Amino acid sequence: MNTPKDTVIGQIEGSEKSFAEMKKWLANTGSPTRRIDKAIFGLVEESDNYTYENFAVRE
Repeated sequence: MNTPKDTVIGQIEGSEKSFAEMKKWLANTGSPTRRIDKAIFGLVEESDNYTYENFAVRE
């Protein structure tokens, strides 16, 4: 979600491998139409009970 401070916040769920891959992509690649100045990742909680069933990019 975009914030009023021109930042983006969100949540990631998935296996340890897919989680690590997504963090790497967010920190180094990201959207082709955006610039990444810094990536900060907060609290990580392990769980096998995923709450999201799909993924969509909203533009």
